Amino acid sequence: MKVANIFPIKNQALYKHESFVMILAHLLAKGLYDVNNFNRKGQYVILDNGLYENSIVSNKLIDLVMLAEKSGIHIDEIVIPDAMFDMQKTIDLLYENAQTILEWNWKYRFMFVAQSKTPEEFRSIMRFINNKDFQRYRLSIGIPKKCIIPRDSQTAIDEYIECKHPIHLLGIKSTFKELIGVNRYVRSCDSSQVAFIAKNESNLDDLDIFNYVRQGIDIDLENDKVEKKKLNKLLEKEKEAFREYGIL
Repeated sequence: MKVANIFPIKNQALYKHESFVMILAHLLAKGLYDVNNFNRKGQYVILDNGLYENSIVSNKLIDLVMLAEKSGIHIDEIVIPDAMFDMQKTIDLLYENAQTILEWNWKYRFMFVAQSKTPEEFRSIMRFINNKDFQRYRLSIGIPKKCIIPRDSQTAIDEYIECKHPIHLLGIKSTFKELIGVNRYVRSCDSSQVAFIAKNESNLDDLDIFNYVRQGIDIDLENDKVEKKKLNKLLEKEKEAFREYGIL
């Protein structure tokens, strides 16, 4: 399983050392990412669409593709525009952007977000996207942070097992414990958990990063800056904990 740690813009130099990365379209559109912090050999970069941050750049996928093309950053995967908790609108957006997906399949993988507002809709949208009609699309499936069912539940796992596309968990709800038991079925996840802890906790020596539950002020990726020393210490703790729990 790959983990994309998300850092504040003012700490973005840390991306130089990350092999799996997620960047946000609205921050890229503002020109806030420094290309010198990316393009490491073997680095895999996902461009999120900004919906969760209430900062969606466009519902036209071609606009996100053009943003990626002009960025100077080697982007590998782009999140298709979606609609929070709205299965039908998310499906409509997929069809509206289908031509762009097919035209750019050769260069990018595209992430379809499984939006739903009931457990039945979750199962329905997962089975919809796994239909043979979409096998020619080079897709991944994003499971939203606000998923209507627990993402580590057996109901969710049953859908992951049957999924024909790589699974990505969009964000960590409150604790890395959410990854236990699903890492065998999930390709990757992204999280600002490390930056959040660095912002809110002063004593890191005895901190159990894997079992840490979020409490404090949310991280502002555009404006916050946290201590580099604290971030580096937490990144080491993260690696050790993930090895211990068999996540990586």
